[in-house]
Amino acid sequence: MTKKEFVDIVLQAGISMNMKEMVGYIEEGHISAEEVFSLSIENNNLEAWYASWILNHYIDKNPDAIGLLLDKAIVALQTITRSGHVRLILRYFLVTRQWKEYEHLGLLLDDCIHIIQDTTSPSGLKANAMSVVERIAEKEPDIINEVLLIIEDQMPYLATGSKNRANKILKKFGKR
Repeated sequence: MTKKEFVDIVLQAGISMNMKEMVGYIEEGHISAEEVFSLSIENNNLEAWYASWILNHYIDKNPDAIGLLLDKAIVALQTITRSGHVRLILRYFLVTRQWKEYEHLGLLLDDCIHIIQDTTSPSGLKANAMSVVERIAEKEPDIINEVLLIIEDQMPYLATGSKNRANKILKKFGKR
């Protein structure tokens, strides 16, 4: 199956797609996880968002399937504007078990901090951004104090779900 054929199937199915069937295309080798990943970060349109959605379901069962590709996702985040699409891409970093040394990790940290501080960012996006920042802080402990200050500063403005995530991070790193 070509990427174009996959995109045609996805767009035809639309929001009511059978996720098990879509993930099955990857599991059965009709299209690779790498190709779906490439679609998910290729542009800022509907098929990219759908590809991200499908890939998130796939990596739930195969958490290391795209770990080596995540540097490309960091760069792609610079051009993706749909908050739901950004949330799904950030989730790649939460599901992947083994992080490598990503060249653009500082850029990812900056993006996540911007999302956390942006008053217009939806709660689910902020929660994912905080979780990614938490994982980065685990790898780079020298940023923990800065991260904690940013999160504490945002607490009064966070919705319940994001506030719960923030409290867990503060507690984990010893501020609560």
